[in-house]
Amino acid sequence: MAAAHVLIAKVYANLDHVVALAKRRRAMKNLDIKLLLSIGAILTVLGGFYYTTQLRLERLEETEQFQEIGKLKKQIMQIKKRVKKLEDAR
Repeated sequence: MAAAHVLIAKVYANLDHVVALAKRRRAMKNLDIKLLLSIGAILTVLGGFYYTTQLRLERLEETEQFQEIGKLKKQIMQIKKRVKKLEDAR
């Protein structure tokens, strides 16, 4: 009878151990899901930052190029006027 009690106690101890392992595995699975979601969120934010930065730089370059084109057009017009004056002075 005492041996049966000892055997039952060992079975319950093993059962508690198995339940504890199952709880840890569930906790690790939840942790893995949380970790993956966190990493995904961080990557999404960094990707958005990169995209918007590239877009802003492209727009800035375009506006600078248009300004430079405008300046060059003015210089060309001034050079044409000088050439015309020189031709007329001959």
